[in-house]
Parts: sequence; structure tokens; C-alpha cells
Amino acid sequence: MYTFLNGFKPVTQARRINDNIDTLLKDPFWDEFENFFTKPSKGWHCIKEDKNWILEIAIPGLTKEDLKVKMIKGELSIASTNEDNVWLGSFDKRFTLPQDVNSKKIKAKVENGVLSLTLPIKEDSENFIDIK
Repeated sequence: MYTFLNGFKPVTQARRINDNIDTLLKDPFWDEFENFFTKPSKGWHCIKEDKNWILEIAIPGLTKEDLKVKMIKGELSIASTNEDNVWLGSFDKRFTLPQDVNSKKIKAKVENGVLSLTLPIKEDSENFIDIK
């Protein structure tokens, strides 16, 4: 006997629809689409030179007076409380520095909307121990 409910399995069909939606949303296009609206761009880059790390951070519309750069428990903190800035607003970005950085000799400058930090690399010095 056949009724219109034969073959109707609501739970199975709901799972199948859910799986299809998950497959669609796992498409890389949707990841990039979501990231475009929800995640800010990195806005910084770091390169290693002979004796320094160079960290450059985009800070459009900010001046050196708007920024506070300091070391907090081994992390480099870069903060601004300028809420009027339409690009960045207020922020506090922290960077864990590599072990080879001499944090007492860090230099910073602001030029053309870029904060450039020179992070000097500690000089390797061999300490020979006298054997008695």
C-alpha cells in the first residue's frame, strides 16, 4: 500500500539539507567573503635585516602624540586612544618579540602614516668559563 508519507523521512531529509548548506558554506569563497567584513586587515609587517628586526605598522591619520609604545611583561604594546580616527579608532596591539631582540634599545618613528620600529638584535657574545 502506498501513501504520500511512504519514503518521507523528515530527520534524514533535514540532515541532508544541513549537510548541503555546510558544504556550500565551507567553500573558500565564503571564507574570504566573511573575512572581508569581519576581520580587519593585518596592517603590519616585519622583516629581518642584518642587525635589526624592522616592524612597520600602518597608522593612517595618527601622529606620534596619539600613540603609546611600551614594553609590558615581555610584549611590545602599541596603543592609541584616539577614538576620532575613522580608520583605526582606539586600539591596543601587542606583539611577542623574538628572544634575540634587545628590548632596551628599541627605536620608533612615525612618518607618512607608518609607525616604524627598529628592534635591535642582541649581539652574540661568547662567555668562556675558566676551568679550575
